Amino acid sequence: MWTPRAAIAAVLLLLAIAPSAEADIALARNWRQEHCVGETSLKDTIVTVATDTSNQLPIIAVINSTYSNARAPEDISFVVITRHVRRLQYVVHRYLPHIVQTVTICGGFSELLMQRPALSKLMTLHNSTRVKRKELLSPFNFAAFYLPYVLHDSQRARVLYLDTDTVVKGDVGELDDLDM
Repeated sequence: MWTPRAAIAAVLLLLAIAPSAEADIALARNWRQEHCVGETSLKDTIVTVATDTSNQLPIIAVINSTYSNARAPEDISFVVITRHVRRLQYVVHRYLPHIVQTVTICGGFSELLMQRPALSKLMTLHNSTRVKRKELLSPFNFAAFYLPYVLHDSQRARVLYLDTDTVVKGDVGELDDLDM
């Protein structure tokens, strides 16, 4: 059962990935093969998480709670976008060995987002004394908006973007039945 807080925290960004014929971000077709480790073929339901923090525990909690509460966990893939690819790969292998084959971990996302003029200007604010919460300037806060570029070859999949402070208490497979 989904709690209202979990639904809000996930922002219910269940996206149908649409092919972007006029993509304004230059992204090589083999970007995922070059920047990701783990499973490269994705299932019909993709749960994504993006973070630039070095603390891996929230990511593991999101993955484990989603997998543990799914009625058909074999239908779910996980894509994690982070700066700490090797560290997270180690943690997933150590603490979630039973689902390591469903997890893809991607790096290089910051460089991808810096191609956007608005985000590169945002980064100039890091030295500003007027910005109190500099962690909000991270390009990873905008990851959900750029997932179609990263997952462009998953056109029939549904993507659920979850924040790292989310614990899933229900079956994300129920969201597949929603007409979007």
